[in-house]
Amino acid sequence: MQVEIPLYTGGRSTASAPRRRAELTRSEAELARAELELRQGAQSLWEEIEVLRASRDEARTRVDYRELYLDRSRTLYEMEGTRIWATPWWCRRRHACARLNSSTNCC
Repeated sequence: MQVEIPLYTGGRSTASAPRRRAELTRSEAELARAELELRQGAQSLWEEIEVLRASRDEARTRVDYRELYLDRSRTLYEMEGTRIWATPWWCRRRHACARLNSSTNCC
């Protein structure tokens, strides 16, 4: 059996330690950069989602308003044929005053 123990490594062991530290530092920097990119991407997506939600709410509000306005327009159109809207405004005023208490001098 023979055992060899080198008495001199030629500086190979002392040079490999700084190289390994440099590789570790580089890997940590790449990991930090990748994490930052992921965070920025997630933030950007979250902001886009919020903008789209606001647009959706705005669109819903506009649809609701349009439906209400359409109902109003239909009601006014239907009321055009009724007696009260077919009469002139001064006649409607007389009818309203007649319904009030006679003590008020409305007309």
